[in-house]
Amino acid sequence: MRPTALGRQFLPLGVVISLTIDTTFVKEIRMSPLASPTPCAMIGCSALVFTRYCAAHSAGTDPARYRGSSASRGYDSDWLRVREQALKRDNYLCTHCLAAGFVTPAKDVDHRVPLNISPERRLDLDNLQSLCRPCHRVKTEKDKSLSRSGYMPDAGKHV
Repeated sequence: MRPTALGRQFLPLGVVISLTIDTTFVKEIRMSPLASPTPCAMIGCSALVFTRYCAAHSAGTDPARYRGSSASRGYDSDWLRVREQALKRDNYLCTHCLAAGFVTPAKDVDHRVPLNISPERRLDLDNLQSLCRPCHRVKTEKDKSLSRSGYMPDAGKHV
């Protein structure tokens, strides 16, 4: 069965239909008669679809779904070198836990002043601290909430 116009058809289980999108592209879809549409997986989109994403959010690399490579986000060889220096300086221990009297191995290196506030201090060893994963998650969430409220930690004032 080959429909000539776009449309949804409920067919017996296992039947293949072809939808002609344009003159050069034919897409086969296997549909189940028991499947019901669900909302698009993109946050905030309420389009009902039979696949994971609607047409608006499934084409290409959506910037909201693709973060980029680690090097393109600033975690290059220079970062890896400075990160290792910070971990060695702190003896591979979480600085927040040490201040609270606990000894916990550090897995992450965090910027004390976040990069979105002071990008020029990205490789500044004095702006880095070694943290365990739980402390890093708490610190990151705190930074995000302060950023949303307009608070500038290095300036100490609201904008």
